[in-house]
Amino acid sequence: MLWQNTVIYELKTRVDELKMENAYQLRLRDVSYNEKIKELTEKFVQDMEQLKTKIAVRRDARLVTRWS
Repeated sequence: MLWQNTVIYELKTRVDELKMENAYQLRLRDVSYNEKIKELTEKFVQDMEQLKTKIAVRRDARLVTRWS
């Protein structure tokens, strides 16, 4: 009986350790994904601003050629 209690205790301890390790790995992955999302968002915003600028330049160029 004591042997079984010891085995059960060790298994429960191992399960708790694995849960903590799993939670830690998930947090690391979340941090990594959040950083990637931040980088992609910044690039998207930068690309969008560049496209807005190009559109404005082309619109202005069309207006100038129409009035010339």
